[in-house]
Amino acid sequence: MLKHKSMKLVLGLLGCGLLLFNVGAAADEGLVCPEDIYIEIVAAPNVLNLQSAGQWVTIHTDIPFSLVGGLSWYLNGIPISVIKSDALGYFVGKFVIEDVKDEVVEGWNTLTLIGTTLDEPDNPPLAFCGSCEIRVINVQATGR
Repeated sequence: MLKHKSMKLVLGLLGCGLLLFNVGAAADEGLVCPEDIYIEIVAAPNVLNLQSAGQWVTIHTDIPFSLVGGLSWYLNGIPISVIKSDALGYFVGKFVIEDVKDEVVEGWNTLTLIGTTLDEPDNPPLAFCGSCEIRVINVQATGR
């Protein structure tokens, strides 16, 4: 979760309209956001089987959904497919699992989510990011 000090900084940056950058370019170039606007993320599943028939990789965050801007979110350069709010009002994003499988290898992988806040007349969008580790396996199910 965003720590109290971090939230004050984020809200202060929102009010000042500081720290702008192009998220699409950042996704393409693999750039990472400065730590002072880092958000916590958790991936589900946290162990991804390359042989699975799942549909989504879901990213849970600690940024309020009300601050999130449009579809300007990327996971390791993959555009977001579904956005929603969880029961606590935090942003949740879903990414097509086959797209994620194309970007990972067996073993430990870092998933990095980058995106922007809402673009409002008095508050230009700000960049946010967060990273988490997932384990990738390649196990074929065996019939019994």
